[in-house]
Parts: sequence; structure tokens; C-alpha cells
Amino acid sequence: MTDHARPLSAEEKPAFAWMDAPRLSAIIAPLEAAYPGSVRFVGGCVRDSLLAAWAKTTIGTARESVPLSTDIDVATPLVPEKVMALLRAAAVKTIPTGIDHGTVTAVSGESVVEITTLRRDVTTDGRRATIAYTDDWREDAARRDFTINALYLTPTGQIHDYEGGFQDLRDGKVAFIGDAKTRIAEDYLRILRFIRFSARFATDFDAAGLAAVTTSVEGLMTLSAERIAAELMKILAHPRALLAAETMADAGILSAIWSTPARLDLARRLDTALQATNAHAFLVALYPDDFGALAQRLRLSNRAQDHMAASFAAANALAGSPSPADERRARQVIYQYGAGVWLDALCLYAAFGEHSDEQIASLRDMASRWTPPVFPVKGGTLIARGLSPGPAVSRALNQIESRWIAEDFPDGPRLEALVAEAIGEV
Repeated sequence: MTDHARPLSAEEKPAFAWMDAPRLSAIIAPLEAAYPGSVRFVGGCVRDSLLAAWAKTTIGTARESVPLSTDIDVATPLVPEKVMALLRAAAVKTIPTGIDHGTVTAVSGESVVEITTLRRDVTTDGRRATIAYTDDWREDAARRDFTINALYLTPTGQIHDYEGGFQDLRDGKVAFIGDAKTRIAEDYLRILRFIRFSARFATDFDAAGLAAVTTSVEGLMTLSAERIAAELMKILAHPRALLAAETMADAGILSAIWSTPARLDLARRLDTALQATNAHAFLVALYPDDFGALAQRLRLSNRAQDHMAASFAAANALAGSPSPADERRARQVIYQYGAGVWLDALCLYAAFGEHSDEQIASLRDMASRWTPPVFPVKGGTLIARGLSPGPAVSRALNQIESRWIAEDFPDGPRLEALVAEAIGEV
């Protein structure tokens, strides 16, 4: 492997201004002072900053603008114990977050940096690797997943590229380092990472990588549900989630994760209706009949499962009204299920039926201007009007609220009439 090294260009340097942040320098300086040349930034912070720089010049392609990664990763030939000793001597907080794999976390103000000792894989089983430390930057690069993730940057602004990642990044290509099938067999999570990184950074899926993924999908079953879920939900949260889902279906990835065939037809209609991608809504659209069971299989949080169930119920409540649903019915749904699930519910409603873009846009616009009211009748009001405290008050309140919702939240004389009617009936 040849080290293709070059300095950052004048046009690229502004996108790397984060390197000069005092809190970050407080972490890097002690290591560099003790062992000059021992620190290089690597991975997303280098990759994303280059893309951000190119987006402002003619170098970039027509791909989406990629925001700067908030993760700062550092590689070093120094062993973890030496890193921690040097940083503690400089009054920098260190946490042995992954010390068994050579990683420590350094914290200086708002700067949180993962510092990992250069490694090479000794053995792998598709889920985890046994590693050994090395002082060879090329060995460290060779064990990484994709060429665009193996770009190193010195604190002085020198880029080191051992795997052709710089050109691949410029070309919009996500390619495995070395033999794709070998890289996947080292960690089967790379199947999903290939889909996610390709959807985010590539103009198209690399043919060799996709072929290797397709023949390796059974390896996903060796992974924990949590690892699969973390990657899958990141994929479904991306603006190109539909392309990713279609590719995963063709490659057999979705059927390896869940036996029910994915409803790509609903996902396509959802994709048209979405203004901002939501992974939970996308998962419901793909598996409307059993998303709850899949969410449990993936061990998604209770909060996520509740959100999906509420969005699905709200979408069905819209669909249960005269078609197409009108603004009055939409207000009822927002009030009953909460504004927090409304957009997902509206998009699922669009996916579940044949609705015009104009109608969906009209409901979306209405909801953006409407604030759900607070039910204005209290138990004390009914007691003051003669009802005895207890079950009668609860029954009357429920009856009033149900009619108030059904009549589109009236106030004034009509609300007073609803109260009088309920008191008389109870």
C-alpha cells in the first residue's frame, strides 16, 4: 500500500477549522508534545469535512451536502495506558470506554474524542475481532471497512491515504478495502454499514460490494438484535431510505432480518408524502401488519414502539373517516393522538391509501397553523352545577368531551349547551 499524502488545499482548510478549537487542542497537544507525529484524525471527521469543503467549490459532485460529523476520532501508535497517563498529567479527563479494543475517550469541555491505538486483526468470527496493537499506519488502514473511512489527517493538515479513499470520496464511491467478502466475514454488520454509507455518500452502489453483500446475508443472523436495529434505523432515517430499502430487498437483507415480505409499495407512497424522513414511520410502512413484533425482535425502546403504535392508530383513524379525510377529522385525530405523532400518521395515511398530493399538503398546512385546544370543562364546574362528586362527574366529563371533539371543539353557547345536556342526562 502506497501512502498518498498531500496537504489540505487552501479551499479545504476552512472546513477543518474545528481542529483549532482550544478544547480539542488541549487533548491533542500533550500527545504530540511527548511523541511528535503520534496523532492523526481519522474516519468521519476527515471524510465529512472534505465533503463540506468540496460542496463550496467546483470539486464536489451533485450529491447531497453532508453535514460535519460530530464524532472526532483519533488514531495513534501509543498504547492506551500511555495515552491516559499523558492526558491525566495534562489534567485532561480520560475514560477507558473500550480499552480492551485499544480505545479511550478524552473529554475537554465540549470536545469528546475517541483515541484508539493502531490495530491489526488477529482473528475474527463475524461479530468481533481479536486485535493486536501495531505501530504501522498501513496495517491499521487495512483493517478498516471502506476506503473513504481510512483517511488520516495530521494536526498540521497533512492527509494520508493508503487505500484510495480520497479518490473514491471524490467519485461518490463506497468500496470495501481489499476483498469485499473477506471484510464482511470479519464483521457481518458491515452488510448494513455498506447500505447506509452507500445511501449517504455514493452516487450508486458499488457492484463488487453489493455482490459480496448479497452472498453474505445469512451472516446477519449471527449479530445481536441491538446491533442490527441501530444500523437499520439509521438507514431508514436517511433521505434516500427508499433506495436503500429497495436495494436491501433485492439483496435479501430484509428477508434475512424479518420473514414477512416488505411492503415496498407502501414505502414508495410514504417516501412521496414525507417531508423529513422518519425511521419509525418507514418501518411501519414496510411492515404494517407486524411492525410491533418486528420492533420487539429488534428490541427497540418502549418509547419508539409506543410512538409507532400511536402513529399507526392515528393513520387508521384518518382512514376510517369519509375519504378523503377532511380538516375536521384531522383536528380530531391530532387532539386524540397528540401532535407529536401527527406528521408520521399523516404520511402513513398517505401511504395506506390513494390520496392526492394536494390533499395531503392541505392537511399538513392546516395542522401547522392549528393549536390543539385544552378541554375547557373541569369537574369542579359540574359539581358547582349540582352533580355529586364521584362517578357521575367522570361520566359527564367523558360525554361532554366526546361530543365536543365530534363537533369540532365548539365554545360559547354550544359548549354551554353540551354541558347542560350532559348534566341533565347523567
